[in-house]
Amino acid sequence: MRRSLLYILITTVMGSLLGLPSVGHAQLLQYSNESFTPMRTNPAWGAALPTQRAGVQYRYNATAAITGFHTARASGSYPLISTPGLPIVAVSGAFMQDGERPSGIFERQEISGGLSVGVPVSRSLLLAAGFQANYHQEDVILNNLTTGSQYLPERGYNPDIGNGEEFGDLQHRYLSYAAGLTMNWVDQSSLTPRHYFALALYDFNEPPLSFLDDASRRPSTWVAQGAATVFQKEAFRIRPDFLFQTNGDLTSTTFGVGWGYNLGDLTNPAELWVNTRYRWREAGIVGASIRKDAFTLGYTYDFAVASSGTGLHHTGAHELAIRYELPKGDGWWWYRFSTPEEEDEGTREPRRLNFNWPSINIKWPNLNIRWPQLNVRWPRWMKIKRRRP
Repeated sequence: MRRSLLYILITTVMGSLLGLPSVGHAQLLQYSNESFTPMRTNPAWGAALPTQRAGVQYRYNATAAITGFHTARASGSYPLISTPGLPIVAVSGAFMQDGERPSGIFERQEISGGLSVGVPVSRSLLLAAGFQANYHQEDVILNNLTTGSQYLPERGYNPDIGNGEEFGDLQHRYLSYAAGLTMNWVDQSSLTPRHYFALALYDFNEPPLSFLDDASRRPSTWVAQGAATVFQKEAFRIRPDFLFQTNGDLTSTTFGVGWGYNLGDLTNPAELWVNTRYRWREAGIVGASIRKDAFTLGYTYDFAVASSGTGLHHTGAHELAIRYELPKGDGWWWYRFSTPEEEDEGTREPRRLNFNWPSINIKWPNLNIRWPQLNVRWPRWMKIKRRRP
């Protein structure tokens, strides 16, 4: 009986905190600025955006109760193979810490690792596919709660007495897998994709959903996103975008418009983006990001706009992110195809396969360790045919 009452209490509290219409449903993506968390929407973005990048994100999501969710995430990707005209191979990883405060009743950690491959099919179009594995650890922590077993008549509750519950049942550990495809149209005059479309499937292995019942399975989640530049004049551009998610129980649709202004050039990159978006029946989103050289700083704010749906339980969310990003190879669009003139002059070698091992420099005590550069030449019969302009 105690276990049943305790389970009802926990699920009721968790359902109201998460803002879900039913306590048995899986939660969808909670970040509002997907450009800083690309692996949360598609595992293929590691190769579709073939730069070495690392970033951190922090999000605070207030709720209608006297509580809120704090989420911190660190992520990065690195292109292992970068050769003009050859497939791009990139690895990515991330760690996320999510928890409820101030009571700390719910904690969640997530570790992700992914591999993606990109294939340039023209000067502007890059196709990429990716796979990602995620390890999840979820806990309901009841150390500050009491049960009837700890009550002493005429004396009150004694926390030193066992509460009669096995809290090990309230720990959830599971693996999930994701796969995705992207189509990315690049623009050499800017630092962001001109157009893109991406489709991904998360949790396709349908891992256990419940803390107490392994028979309950987490439904797979489809994620589709895209954007198209509809206006561009000199340094200014307008690009509408959308994000659609569904797992059978929940569906979320977000659409908006981004205004971009290029403040620099490829040798001195600088760019400003302002975004206004609407998440259907949930929230309005406003945000901005600015890039200077290798650093990008972004901020978004969500505000509830609906009296039904999940927007009822969320009163506002602040999201702050910073990213460090550098290209690999010769120039920003290092993966572009060789021009006929470059091939004739021999200024670029399209058949050389470069493994970009990172170098380690330690100034004290004057120790410099550098990994060797490994170059492998493809035989001429394996040469990839490049499309001429």
